[in-house]
Amino acid sequence: MAQSRRRIPRLTRAKLPEALADLARADPDLRELTRLEVELPPPRSRPDGFAGLIHIIVEQQVSVAAGQSMIRSLREGVGEFTPENFLRFSPEQLRRFSLSGQKAGYCHGLAEAVAADVLDLDALPGLEDDAVRERLCGIKGIGRWSADIYLLGHLRRCDVMASGDLALQAAVQDIKNLPDRPDARQLDEIALAWSPWRSVAARLLWQHYRNLRGTA
Repeated sequence: MAQSRRRIPRLTRAKLPEALADLARADPDLRELTRLEVELPPPRSRPDGFAGLIHIIVEQQVSVAAGQSMIRSLREGVGEFTPENFLRFSPEQLRRFSLSGQKAGYCHGLAEAVAADVLDLDALPGLEDDAVRERLCGIKGIGRWSADIYLLGHLRRCDVMASGDLALQAAVQDIKNLPDRPDARQLDEIALAWSPWRSVAARLLWQHYRNLRGTA
């Protein structure tokens, strides 16, 4: 079935003043964070499409430094991140490039899905957020967190909260003075007040988390 190729509006720097003002009015606990500089990825800073998803799979559940190291090793071994290049290697062979067996399998499976047009990456920019999640989560190794990160960082959607992200949960615990870190369901409920700018709230919270850890 043919899919619409319309482009869903993307978050741009021009939209930030309105978003920050709305968030400050919507939530007093978030208001103080709206003074922070919100960083949007500069154009082409992170690859979209297949290469972007490979980055997300490799970097999930590891430190930033470890993820970057694995990406470098993988690029040296595979070359340009294309499905064709990945399919030159078996999952076992991909493990030579610092990947765990699980991540190697996920990367190989993604390459197979894209090469076979099971996953049409070119269609994603024209789909609503939930439809993007459904397509991506149909691929083994891509869950809700990975889909949300792709929506936030690669498609630059305006209203996405990666509620499974531990850093976002910790930041919300701090600004809300909660006794425990909220889980994904609880964070989803809290973040309803931040719609239609949940993506901007997420960026504020990530910056706050970096400040808490002294890594800003």
